[in-house]
Amino acid sequence: PEEKHETPETNKAVTVGNDGWLATKAKRDDNTEQGKEKEEQAFKQQLLERIDADLDKEKRTQMMELLWQYQDVFKAPEGIPTTTPLITHAIQSGDKVAYVKPYRMSPAQLQKAEEITEDLLKQGVISESSSNFNAPIVMVAKKSGETRMCLDLRALNAITTPSKFPLPTAREMFDNLAEAYYFTSLDMLWAYWSVPLREGDKSKTAFTVRNRKYAFNVMCFGLTNAPATFSHLVNKVFQGCQYEFALCFLDDVLCYSPRNFTLHLYHLSQIFKRMRAANLKFKLPKCIFGAAQIPFLGHLASREGLKPDPKKIEAVRKLRRPESKKQVRQLLGLASYYRQFVPNFASIAAPLYKLTKDKPKGVLWDDDCEWAFQEIKDSLTSAPVLMYPRWDKPFIVETDASKTGLGAILLQQTQRGTRPIAYASRLCSPTEANYSATELECLGVIYALQQFRCYVMGREFTLVTDHKSLEDLKRIKNPTGRRARWLMTLMEFMYNTQYR
Repeated sequence: PEEKHETPETNKAVTVGNDGWLATKAKRDDNTEQGKEKEEQAFKQQLLERIDADLDKEKRTQMMELLWQYQDVFKAPEGIPTTTPLITHAIQSGDKVAYVKPYRMSPAQLQKAEEITEDLLKQGVISESSSNFNAPIVMVAKKSGETRMCLDLRALNAITTPSKFPLPTAREMFDNLAEAYYFTSLDMLWAYWSVPLREGDKSKTAFTVRNRKYAFNVMCFGLTNAPATFSHLVNKVFQGCQYEFALCFLDDVLCYSPRNFTLHLYHLSQIFKRMRAANLKFKLPKCIFGAAQIPFLGHLASREGLKPDPKKIEAVRKLRRPESKKQVRQLLGLASYYRQFVPNFASIAAPLYKLTKDKPKGVLWDDDCEWAFQEIKDSLTSAPVLMYPRWDKPFIVETDASKTGLGAILLQQTQRGTRPIAYASRLCSPTEANYSATELECLGVIYALQQFRCYVMGREFTLVTDHKSLEDLKRIKNPTGRRARWLMTLMEFMYNTQYR
């Protein structure tokens, strides 16, 4: 039987704005009861559209009741950014001053900058200032045709003491989804603007528009330590939730639950309560509630496992042949993000990596490069679904090595056979390429254990490799150099060896 998790009774409906996700208007053109009712119905419709259509009627009703109860988490009065009392952002720059004179702009850009500045003043995001600091503004055209005003904060960042706060990796987070059945994706509204700046540091964000100077009251985009501060805030807000039923990466939140919808509602209520207490908001159009699969951090997380986000892979598939080293690096950077899905990715991409190192300025594209380019696109398009690790089951590590590169696969046995969890690969250095076959196999094993250390350390696992290289290594009586280092590494692990 399903475990029951009671959620509080639904509050009475309150009036909200009908602009898609923002907020109640204090002064309405139509302040009648009929106008309020229309706004309520419009907001309810927006909520319904974000609930997964594959849920049955009862579950959709339950989800709707929960969302209506916490509707304040999805709207902000007057459309003004709300700030959290939990944290402030400090800019540690000592006694130094960062001043860069404003960049020249066209009359149209200046007019747009004035309009944006006026809006930011009304929202309380900025205030007028007489600071000695100044950062030039840059007007950036968006794909939608709109213009975004940004600050060039390089001078300020150069004198700011960096803050060290670790960000989780996508792989670390996805490893927690083995039992996940229901998924909800949440996106924080305003993100950085939700964090107030320390009072004495506001003047350091000063900028100028038509001889009038302004400064930010909240943490603005481009500050060197902003990601660290926001990650610290997220950790505070979701303490006790993270890696239990929530994964958080900056302003992206994924709520996951096992096959128990009542439990998923309870998990969501805990997230909403914490957001309410922190005075933070979610952006409704970016949210998806109660889905069987969901895009998150460039991947598609589902009940079956993990695979690349089809939209991202479609972008890779449509890439044209690179015509410069910069374009080759961009291709490799995009493809490398999904290398865990491609066996021996490094060896496949070797001709392209070579292009980035060759001395000629241009790209000497040959048949090997064309093969690598097409093979990467084909491999990503047909990438397998990677299984989430089951921590109660033993792991299998398979290794492979050649003079070109090293490869490894982490697997587990299931009722449907052996399934991959992750692939890893890298190229061999010129020195490593001269190793004997036995040494290359040993190097491949060491590389595999280093890559999958967090999975297999402290537990028994099966190691599958080609040659009896490990036996030869163990028979050395007085090992030195790299062989001694390899032996010391192997001694840390508990494995049973299988040879192909």
